[in-house]
Amino acid sequence: MELTRPIFPEHGNYQCPVPSCSASGFAKLKNYNEHWQRVHVRTSRLYRCLVCPSTTYKLSKARNHTRSFGHRHCCMAV
Repeated sequence: MELTRPIFPEHGNYQCPVPSCSASGFAKLKNYNEHWQRVHVRTSRLYRCLVCPSTTYKLSKARNHTRSFGHRHCCMAV
């Protein structure tokens, strides 16, 4: 009988499997996924404001920045 275990625990303490990564455990799978996209996937997009030095990897934060500071502060993927 072969025993299998899930890749991730059911609740909390998600660990990054990359040995050289210094990231600690993640309480939510969503946070782990964001970490993976931001740090380990080279296709992650960086959004940069056209007016100020604001940058983010999250599209939602880029949209919020534009809403907060007006249409001139449009964040574009670079």
